[in-house]
Amino acid sequence: TDNVNLSDQHPEADLSMSPRLDLAANWVVTEQNTLSFSAGIGYTTFLQHQELNHLFITPDTDLAFNIYAGNFLINLHNRFQILQQASSQPQISQTSQYGYYQNSAGATVTWDLNKVILIFNYDHDIQAFFPDTFSFQDHSSELFQTRAAWLYNNLSQLGLELGGGLTTYNQHPTNGSSLSDLKYYNFGPYFQSQITRHINLKLSSGYTAYTLESPNSFGESGTIAAYYVDFALTHQLNDKVKYQLFLGRQIQLGVYSSTLDLMFARLNPIWRIIRNTDLSTPLYFEHAKQAGTRGETVRRFGGGLQLTYQMSSKLTTSAAYYYLSHDSDLSDQDYTQNRLVLDLQYRF
Repeated sequence: TDNVNLSDQHPEADLSMSPRLDLAANWVVTEQNTLSFSAGIGYTTFLQHQELNHLFITPDTDLAFNIYAGNFLINLHNRFQILQQASSQPQISQTSQYGYYQNSAGATVTWDLNKVILIFNYDHDIQAFFPDTFSFQDHSSELFQTRAAWLYNNLSQLGLELGGGLTTYNQHPTNGSSLSDLKYYNFGPYFQSQITRHINLKLSSGYTAYTLESPNSFGESGTIAAYYVDFALTHQLNDKVKYQLFLGRQIQLGVYSSTLDLMFARLNPIWRIIRNTDLSTPLYFEHAKQAGTRGETVRRFGGGLQLTYQMSSKLTTSAAYYYLSHDSDLSDQDYTQNRLVLDLQYRF
């Protein structure tokens, strides 16, 4: 990496190594109950910037227990992750020391009524941020979501979704920064379909609103409302080319503001060059805007090349290059980053 500190004026280069172990297990307790576990655990070490060394746990780490009872599927789950990826956060620059721990425990109930599917979900979510300069973001949330879907054929469904939540911050102001508790909700239609054998489409859109209980230190108060859109297309053009396209707008919790308004476009083509060899050429663009006294607008463009070779049924190797341009309307908050990644995976 040529800019590990995400700096505009004084970028610093370094080499890092990230060994990781992925585990997965499934236990059929009874004919109607299954227990599953998956985890990805690793440690990143830097050659020169050892203050950036950190443990990480991948987002797909999960412990789940499935219970089948008649037309009901009850999923009890606990999901957790530890990540330090400052470059993935539009509101962070001039430092790589930004990460968080997240634990989400809850239940999902799916009720199959033949042509109608009802889904109810609840999660208790805890997030703690590090280093201490970002501890003002520490919070817990109660998250609720329900979906009602009509299956008008075996490959397509149309439905409505309704969600909401309550977020409570731990209220430990850091350097005068603090965020206020808030509540939020969203509702709208969604559609998903396996349109053809080679085309899969998902689309959801609706209205979302966040209401702050009191003004925060960034000058925000009242209700922040907007529309959201999420579009996903997977298309297998032929036996040589496949691509995924993602477009959308999201309102999400911010860093230096209660919310972040994020618009994005992501394209990921995968080219099967020769047997056992794939070339991936991802591209993406993000436009992020935060409210409040900071009032920053960020435009980010990134892309890359990744060549993957399946050496055997158990061994895979890849080489990749990634570029990121982070353009902010605040002074001295811009940066660019180039990364070279070599990866070797062995499956037992």
